[in-house]
Amino acid sequence: MQNMNKDNKEIEFLLQEAGFSDKESVAYLAMLEIGKGSVLDISRYSKIDRTTLYRILEKFLAIPLVQTFKENKKTIWTALHPRFLMEYAQTKKKAVQEIYPMLEQLYELSVDKPKLTYFEGVGGLRNTIESLIKEVKTGGELLSFSAPGAAATYYSKKRFEELAKQRAKKRILSRLLMTSIEGVPSYKVGEDWKNWRHVKLVDPQKFPFKASIDVWNNKIAIMTSKERPIGVVIEDKTIADTLRSIFELCWQNIPDETEPTE
Repeated sequence: MQNMNKDNKEIEFLLQEAGFSDKESVAYLAMLEIGKGSVLDISRYSKIDRTTLYRILEKFLAIPLVQTFKENKKTIWTALHPRFLMEYAQTKKKAVQEIYPMLEQLYELSVDKPKLTYFEGVGGLRNTIESLIKEVKTGGELLSFSAPGAAATYYSKKRFEELAKQRAKKRILSRLLMTSIEGVPSYKVGEDWKNWRHVKLVDPQKFPFKASIDVWNNKIAIMTSKERPIGVVIEDKTIADTLRSIFELCWQNIPDETEPTE
């Protein structure tokens, strides 16, 4: 029996891209190569066990990509012309095109389903931070459980202060729970209405924040402060409101360490 050559391996891969499993790809090519044969013949040629092969052939028969006939009281299987595969693919594509508008509508109407966006790298973190400043409406609020360094680590001092000014210009109040303000440009504990910021400190020994959580609108972002940061943005009103309540619970039980400034 001849082995599958290099070209066949490429065809197998393309068939898998079209939706075939690896064994379905091998079985289909084997059928085309041997022309016809019993399940035993095809099994020996393709090296697929007969139980698995029979299930595959039944699926092909239903599409149809193969047909059967009797020969000396034995069931013989033979592949149909490849144009049947093309017709099958076109039928699937047409069916998806017809139902696509309905599927899209169901997706958009599924308000109870959280939308998740995963990101990694400094670029992803920066995009998330800059997007949330744009998304919060004028006069809105941004709540943060902020790990040491957090966003400031990934920006130049000038750019970090530019973003702070953009937020302040929109009168977006940033309330932060932090373990330390060390290394964060222009931050101070307490109220800072010049920068529309209010910081409270938590005990780093009792509450060692290892990741940051930001809450705004109907979204939350969870981000790690690493050499290559990773994070996820979740858009869901219930989750955002719950995190907002947890933040308020913490906030109301932590006193300011300095007197408010004008």
